[in-house]
Amino acid sequence: MELHTSTYDGKPAFLFLDEDEQVVELPTEFMHSLVLSPQKYASGTFSRYAEKLRDLCRFLARHEVYGQVRVDEALANLKRPALSAFYRSLQAGGQQAATVRLAEAAVRKFTEWLNTDEAGYIHDRPLYPEHASGLTPPPNKRQPRYLAHSQVIELAQTMRFEAQRLVTHFMFDTGLRVSEVPRVLKKDLPDWRHYPDGQMYFPLLVRGSKGRGGQFKERYTIISRPMLSRLARHHNTKRYQFNLDFEENERPALLNVFGDKWTKDAIEKLIEKARDKTSIPSASSHMLRHGTSFSILRS
Repeated sequence: MELHTSTYDGKPAFLFLDEDEQVVELPTEFMHSLVLSPQKYASGTFSRYAEKLRDLCRFLARHEVYGQVRVDEALANLKRPALSAFYRSLQAGGQQAATVRLAEAAVRKFTEWLNTDEAGYIHDRPLYPEHASGLTPPPNKRQPRYLAHSQVIELAQTMRFEAQRLVTHFMFDTGLRVSEVPRVLKKDLPDWRHYPDGQMYFPLLVRGSKGRGGQFKERYTIISRPMLSRLARHHNTKRYQFNLDFEENERPALLNVFGDKWTKDAIEKLIEKARDKTSIPSASSHMLRHGTSFSILRS
């Protein structure tokens, strides 16, 4: 079972092929329906749902009973005991409870579609009746891992350039996701002169990454006075002031050591390389974000 992804007319497209390279129609049509649905989904949801349906199709193709027929026929005759076996196989394969729970969410959405007029009522009754509980247990709430102040300092001390230390400090100070950092513009930064003397924290506009349908969701976070001072020094450097690659209203708040816009991958690689030079067992951009939350809770 193979899953092929592409883009058509600006929208993601998914194609499921069996071992004979024939189209598996039901999951292919479901994903097409999901993409065209008026309900807005986050950009990564489609890919995650498609991957979990591919895993289900692979499981059925290898099943001692369902594997005797084509995958579409197996899906049309699917029963809850087979779904339970599928989820148990994911757990036995080492997948975390949250990942198995996501697989069930995708399968539940798919089986609900099979019981619709659009699908031709492939299932005469839903596998998940309304308000029915799931077949998988909810994942345990884990304490989020974070970086403490001392660890952030240790990371920064391994970095050679101020632009690298600055972006690390910026994420820890503001709690932004790594994908949001490149979208912060200089014009988004608050002007401390418009606030009362002695105020240490200011609102910062963020074009967030968790909007529906791939749209940016604007929200506010806080940024500290020392962070604004450090950014002001960054903006006064020759590399920043004489950079003509950006329109004035589109200038990023932070540039990398080459005077270019930071990218998500570059920031993650920076943190990874810095971690390898320290005694810190684990460090990531997301742990910087959790470190921000923890420091706020402690204050």
